[in-house]
Amino acid sequence: MNYTEPKVIYTCFPGGKHKVLTMSYDDGRLEDRHLVELFNRYGIRGTFNLNGGLPRPERIPESEWVELYKGHEVACHTYHHPTISRSPLDQTARQVLADRMQLEGVMGYPVRGLAYPNGSWTPEIAALLPALAPAQPLPPAVSAVGQNKQRHCSASRRSTAKTAPAAAGTVPGTVPTTRILPPAGPQPARCTTGQTAAGHRPPPEISSHTSPFQR
Repeated sequence: MNYTEPKVIYTCFPGGKHKVLTMSYDDGRLEDRHLVELFNRYGIRGTFNLNGGLPRPERIPESEWVELYKGHEVACHTYHHPTISRSPLDQTARQVLADRMQLEGVMGYPVRGLAYPNGSWTPEIAALLPALAPAQPLPPAVSAVGQNKQRHCSASRRSTAKTAPAAAGTVPGTVPTTRILPPAGPQPARCTTGQTAAGHRPPPEISSHTSPFQR
């Protein structure tokens, strides 16, 4: 009887490394300026999980994101930072997708990561997330951040609007839990929405009421 020696497979990181240091920080706080300075000085790379719909004084403004986080990863953290385990599943989908679109519009590259806000999740949410990931890379970023934002947001809206029609039995103008589509009817430019009195900036995909999103 011939005996074949079983193969030994080693799982490792690029360069044959077996250990890795990961650094992940949420919310885009002003302290990120000093933190990124230290990371860059000592050759450390981190992931910064940002909320696209919370332009507040204690957070890094969008106008700084591209330059500040250059060489690091930017990832989703939902648009309004809700406790998503208590939110309807369709609203959670909108929170994730709206945040991803906002971040991609600013950064100019596909955003593939997500950190759960408040560490909140459910198995149903985890199963939903692969459908919300970018399907293909966005065009290269342009030098002017403002032009880049508007171009990528428009491109994302056009590609999303061409998705297959909603499943039978869903209410027109809503987002079914298994498919991500914008509401019916004309949509305002997604990167130019105003800020509400509560400090939330509602994108077209998300209702302007705040009750399911307040922490």
